[in-house]
Amino acid sequence: VIDRDGDVGKTRVSIDGGVEKAAKQLQEYTTTWDNFKVIWTTQKQAFFRRWRAQDPRVSDFDQSITQYIELSNNVQQVDTISHVEFILLDCNPLKLSIITHCNDWQNRFHDLLLEMASKKLSDICNFLTDNAKRLSTPPETLDELGDSLALLEHLQTEIPN
Repeated sequence: VIDRDGDVGKTRVSIDGGVEKAAKQLQEYTTTWDNFKVIWTTQKQAFFRRWRAQDPRVSDFDQSITQYIELSNNVQQVDTISHVEFILLDCNPLKLSIITHCNDWQNRFHDLLLEMASKKLSDICNFLTDNAKRLSTPPETLDELGDSLALLEHLQTEIPN
């Protein structure tokens, strides 16, 4: 009986149209966040395994850290409260989550840089200690003297001034 009422039918069509319009606008609004999708969809552990294998330079770390700082700043600029037709959309939790992911990326880059730099410094320290010990041991034979001189010459040519 109610479905046959003309006013109810018009109201229903109007409501359906409003819901469809709001759904389209909401779908368009979600594209605002698509620019940041890589931040939370990339598998961080796998990424950093590949990154480490590439033996990145410090400038690569700096560039990547800066990239995530800029992404975080860009996220900060996005309005999180939106009115779409009759819907009030609050994306503050999403915004905070993306910023948290950006901070996590930055921290992981820092941690990996620290780990790789510490390893290289440790290797250099071991290299210097081992060779200093070998060179400071007085040779007892002519062969040992030849080996020490060869090592000294090799080190002097290997290590740039």
